[in-house]
Amino acid sequence: MQEIYAEKIKYIIGTVTDTVYANYKNPLSPYCICDVFIQETNIDISQDKIRVIFHSTPPEKDQTYKFFGTVEISKKYGMSFKCDTYIRDIPINSAHVIEFLSSGLFKGIKRKRAEQIVETLGEDCLIKIVNSPEVLSQIKGIPKKNNCNNSRNYYRKFRNAKDYY
Repeated sequence: MQEIYAEKIKYIIGTVTDTVYANYKNPLSPYCICDVFIQETNIDISQDKIRVIFHSTPPEKDQTYKFFGTVEISKKYGMSFKCDTYIRDIPINSAHVIEFLSSGLFKGIKRKRAEQIVETLGEDCLIKIVNSPEVLSQIKGIPKKNNCNNSRNYYRKFRNAKDYY
């Protein structure tokens, strides 16, 4: 039964490239439309970009998410994806972790620092930082006095990450 249900759930993993429209006049029913660059999907689609419609606040631009919902086709607007819910996509390999760390979410971490963190702590560095903030002391250039503050900030951003590994 679960396998049949799982096959019917449509998803798109992609990066938000633009917020086309947002309406927050009614706080109980926000509405927005975003353009999303498709990286992976289980929908039969040939295009690499799609409009995603939300009845929630928009996700952050230039971040990767997994969107769950249904495909809608309109004569006026063409194909779009009506999103029921979404989660931030959690990196699963070194390249994704480096991209995630250097995305701008973490103050002071640029690409070179992100590469250094992954090289020193490994692909599972996100979990290591959340579970044991003192691992940051292994990274050359991050002052030990900042480790506690950094790890608290990282923890806030990663607190849901463990659920997806």
